[in-house]
Amino acid sequence: MKHFFGFFLPLLIQISGQAEVYAHRISQANEIPVSKYIIVDQFGYRCYDQKTAVLVDPQQGFNAQDEFIPGKNYQVRVWNTDSVVYRGTPVAWNGGKTDATSGDRGWWFDFSPVTTPGEYYIYDVEKGVRSYPFRIASDVYREVLAAATRMYYYQREFTRKEAVHAGSAWTEGPWFLQDTVTRDVNDRNNSSKFRDMRGGWMDAGDVNKYVTFCHQPIHQLLTAYELNPGVFTDATNIPESGNGIPDILDEIRFEMEWMMRMQDTSDGGVHIKMGNIDYNDAWPLSTDTRPRYYGPKCSSSSLAAAGMFAHAGIVFSKIPGWESFAQDLKNRAVKAWNWYKSNPRSASCDDGTIKSGDADWDLASQDRAEVVSGVYLYILTGESKYHDAVKANYTKTRPFYDVTWSMYDGPEGDALLLYTTLPEADLTVKNAILARKTSMGKTSAIFFPGEDLYNAWVPLSSYHWGSLNPRACIGNTNMDFIDYRLDSANHQRYKNRALNILHYFHGVNPFNMVYLSNMGSYGAERSVMKIYHAWYRFGTSLAGNPAPGYVPGGPNKDYGGNLTSLKNQPPQKCFLEFNDGWPANSWEITEPAIYYQSAYVKLLSHFIGEECNENVSPDSIVLSKDSVSLKQTSSVTLEATVYPATVCNRFVKWVVADTSIAEINAEGVLTGKKAGNTFVSAVSYADSTITDTCFIEVIPCIRTAWENVPVHIPGRIEAENFDVGCGDEAYYDKDASNNGGKYRTEGVDIETCSEGGYNIGWVEKDEWLEYTVVVDSACDYIAEFRVAAQSAQGGVELFFSSGPVSTGTVSFTPTGGWQTWKTVRSSPFFLHKGEQVMRLIMKTSLFNINYVDVLLYEPSAVAEHPVSRPVLYPNPAVGECRVSFPGRDAIQSVQVFDCTGRLVYSVTSPGAESVKLPVTEFASRSSFFLIKISTNRQVYYEKLTIIN
Repeated sequence: MKHFFGFFLPLLIQISGQAEVYAHRISQANEIPVSKYIIVDQFGYRCYDQKTAVLVDPQQGFNAQDEFIPGKNYQVRVWNTDSVVYRGTPVAWNGGKTDATSGDRGWWFDFSPVTTPGEYYIYDVEKGVRSYPFRIASDVYREVLAAATRMYYYQREFTRKEAVHAGSAWTEGPWFLQDTVTRDVNDRNNSSKFRDMRGGWMDAGDVNKYVTFCHQPIHQLLTAYELNPGVFTDATNIPESGNGIPDILDEIRFEMEWMMRMQDTSDGGVHIKMGNIDYNDAWPLSTDTRPRYYGPKCSSSSLAAAGMFAHAGIVFSKIPGWESFAQDLKNRAVKAWNWYKSNPRSASCDDGTIKSGDADWDLASQDRAEVVSGVYLYILTGESKYHDAVKANYTKTRPFYDVTWSMYDGPEGDALLLYTTLPEADLTVKNAILARKTSMGKTSAIFFPGEDLYNAWVPLSSYHWGSLNPRACIGNTNMDFIDYRLDSANHQRYKNRALNILHYFHGVNPFNMVYLSNMGSYGAERSVMKIYHAWYRFGTSLAGNPAPGYVPGGPNKDYGGNLTSLKNQPPQKCFLEFNDGWPANSWEITEPAIYYQSAYVKLLSHFIGEECNENVSPDSIVLSKDSVSLKQTSSVTLEATVYPATVCNRFVKWVVADTSIAEINAEGVLTGKKAGNTFVSAVSYADSTITDTCFIEVIPCIRTAWENVPVHIPGRIEAENFDVGCGDEAYYDKDASNNGGKYRTEGVDIETCSEGGYNIGWVEKDEWLEYTVVVDSACDYIAEFRVAAQSAQGGVELFFSSGPVSTGTVSFTPTGGWQTWKTVRSSPFFLHKGEQVMRLIMKTSLFNINYVDVLLYEPSAVAEHPVSRPVLYPNPAVGECRVSFPGRDAIQSVQVFDCTGRLVYSVTSPGAESVKLPVTEFASRSSFFLIKISTNRQVYYEKLTIIN
């Protein structure tokens, strides 16, 4: 027989030492009994979002004997006045059927028309019971986000928890001071191998730290910041608050500084984890003095760190004052990647001696992580090898074989979508990614509401250990469509799907419980008060009073502990507030983790900023420019602002009247194609009659020397002073932007040079620059290149249009630094007098070039740098001459030019050590000739004299 369970009185918990952020005011409504089966988001709702209360009658599980049949008349009442602002009737969910995963049946009460900010509750007129109070406000979740991000502060090791920041209940000295002398687990007493590995976050409820387990939280937190930077404040009351950068970046910096200590700077490899080798934990944690140990350098940890260093480097490079930190991150990312690529991969590097989780990745996971790390390293460095890794492996990522896109391994989907926004993205790869994502939006169940009483359906298979992680990730992957402007016709569906998952975290679930710890002072009436965690462990004074904001693991249908009551529940009810150890194994249910947290933080961050109203339509669009003049192949960005500001669908479609003159991409980047005039229009997606138009003039490119003054040879050619003109005429650079941001606006990478002036950097193989030069005299010259390369072999070539003439590849060894310069010299070459174009060709990647000196060839001046050269014998010659290069490069071809530059003889001889020249065939034309000898590695020029 079922028991009527219409109401219960709220339990009031005083949280010691916690500042009260939000509390419901005393009201007559306090006298009305609360029904735990009238379920709302306990924090509340934004003004214009969908709002649905769930009314529950349990049928299966621990509360199956309870009964709640709602009345027909429901009201929304103002909390402090009891005035009625809305009336309605609940609607039976799914025809009265029982929800299979919760074991409940129920009703929905939609009160979306209530949009006025305030404090409210839902009232059942016939039963005389109410819901928990809640707020309606555009900023209703702002303080909740602050609490959720502060979890990372509470997870910090080697940090004193002061009352001013932590609250008096959670004050404690720093944990694990011994981490400054962390020991090699395989050579434990060798003090020469002790390493400083202090700092960083506890991974979860255990006190160990794992590099690979940071992969999800670091990338998700950085992506959350990049997508919505304005919602993260510098005022969440952590020690760094008020330093001028958002506190979330301070937390990421804290973790990255620990990860830097996990890297061996001598070779770039990254140790996989560090921590304890037993389970003999002490409490309080600040009294735990056991030696701590670090594991080996592994392929998985080095690859993971490369991606995290790179992603953080991208973000911090944009923060004023943090440029040197960003550069350090970049250097470390490159070294970690190089270590990963130059050492054998392993899926069994972590042998488990250090507790507790296995931090290895299998090889398939490493293939997928190459894409994530490759995307961020490519953005950071522009180097093609990272792009190649993305193109080679992107189809191995989870979004390409799992129909849930980013329900698991969220950073993979985030990296793929970010890649599609890059101007230099491979078109085939980009289209494949976007097609896959948009196809899933139309077919995959996770992008639709599904059958779930609590309006937050997830696959049955996802109710496993840590189930709240994929649940939050489903919300995030729905928001991808809005973040990346995909499938705009269905944005409302995607947003509602994500919001309803958020409401599930905030209490709209079978327990009417906020799945965050200790949130009473933030407005929650019932939140999780026991979690499995070393600091809040069973039997201690903090066992029932964890710090606010932790996301627990969540319902687990596969629970393996000894509590039989948890094993006989519908999947959504396989949850219990407890923190007992073995054999109850509460860690399978309530243990938090930094990755559960990041998934929730990313989801919540979408709903903090300016709110829109779905009922408001656009009435105008204003473009940032009325007219634009640009050169062929150059680009400008147009911005379209949709009014009024409360419109939700603020996306526009760009239309160019004549696409042969100009083209524009989805981000508003307009590129000139040929000379002429046209128009570009921005058209509202929400209403195609709302447009604005801009006049476009594309100006033809005119090739000129820098500042209209050709450089005279002999002389110095500054690398940054290449000719003015369109790309592919005056220069070829593989990315569209100036990565150094200095000196010029063209898409050539220029930075400040330590020797004064500027240098060309971020060099990639086959890029080139051209210079208009005037050769003062027809004679022999040499070229001296001023170059720098941190660790890679370099190579350059000069090519002159008159002749044509080439120096061949001039190779050089690394200099040890990007601004550590040296001069390398070419072999002599002959130039004709007059104006011509000199092309500087980058034959390798990863070096910088400052300038080129083209000087008269004087043998005595270069005698100290002897060059092995081809031999012409005899010279002067009568009748015949033989070209040979014994013991050196194989000769590929020989060409003979007379004194006017005319080709008079040519022979191809691949692989020959010597070539015979029939002098009598061309001797009558002149007495002096220039011989061009091409080998398999270089081009040489020699002078030949003929005696007639």
